[in-house]
Amino acid sequence: MQTLTLPTSSETKLVEVRDTGGLWLAYTVRPARADGLPEGARAVSVFLVNQRAALPDLIRDQAFVFQAELEVRSTLAFVARPNLQGLGSDDFDERTADLQFRDAFEYAVGHNISTLADI
Repeated sequence: MQTLTLPTSSETKLVEVRDTGGLWLAYTVRPARADGLPEGARAVSVFLVNQRAALPDLIRDQAFVFQAELEVRSTLAFVARPNLQGLGSDDFDERTADLQFRDAFEYAVGHNISTLADI
């Protein structure tokens, strides 16, 4: 387990992941401003970055990272983000989905990866 200290500004921080030979965590914090979020809520983005040196073709797979898993925990509660996609829409299906899933919130969003919020 590796502990990260979140910055108070929007700068990106880099931390090398111990004993991985060149994997880094890049993370940034920014204000989360959206309807339904409490004042002072922040969005945290965490990325795994592979800075390992390329290897010769015969063993190049050894520098790759497959099926990496990150677990994010906090001593503070995570804030749910409401899905307001259909709010104010003229599309009947969007409005219906907005009503049916009004109690469904996002805690994690993946960028080219899957996420699971264990609440």
